[in-house]
Amino acid sequence: MPSLLLTNVNRLSNKFDELYILLADSAVDIVCVTETWLTADTPDSLCNLVGYVFYRKDRMERMGGGVGCYVKTGIFSRLIDPPVLKKLSFEVLWLALRPSLLPRPLSVVIVLVVYVPPWYDVASKKSLIDYLVNCVDYFNSVYVNALFLMTGDFNSLETSFFSRLLHFKQIITGKTRGKNTLDKIFTNFPKLYGESEILPPLGRSDHNCVLLKAADQVLAPIGRSVVNKRI
Repeated sequence: MPSLLLTNVNRLSNKFDELYILLADSAVDIVCVTETWLTADTPDSLCNLVGYVFYRKDRMERMGGGVGCYVKTGIFSRLIDPPVLKKLSFEVLWLALRPSLLPRPLSVVIVLVVYVPPWYDVASKKSLIDYLVNCVDYFNSVYVNALFLMTGDFNSLETSFFSRLLHFKQIITGKTRGKNTLDKIFTNFPKLYGESEILPPLGRSDHNCVLLKAADQVLAPIGRSVVNKRI
């Protein structure tokens, strides 16, 4: 099972040294980053980390925000853009990963990285929730027994919808910013992962990092996931 690091870097360009050291000490397959602050003027070459492929979705309308994802080379990965109507330019990134070894009956890993700006109003939040739920429905219609890892900084978004509508479980148990858990990971196969580890922030970011590793002996068959379609 791929390990995962989630972090709100609060500007990626000045966190490369800390991120490089952290990854050197931890065997991490997927690195999900929010608030990258990258722009169209930032070339991919300035974001590269040795041993990883980098994907990004920059904020277009104003400064700040943005999301990115580093995937270890050797793991097949590609961007996926579901044909789902969205009313706003959400800061979301969808990836499909096919590690060389997955527990049966999983066929693919679908990774989401999302940043929810604190200035989103009620209508924007509802539109984002509808979009994410519809995307998961679409991917369930395309992929059989996909493992979902929905990650990001959700800020004040009401995330109970993902548990109620998608039957996903939020598996981050510690606090990620002050007394709050803003950085979260939702999955449809929570038993595949052990307890999350809260790590110190990168540089002067005010968010803790979250490290997620596979549970012991997850390569045994785990049973078939039943997908309930909503009509």
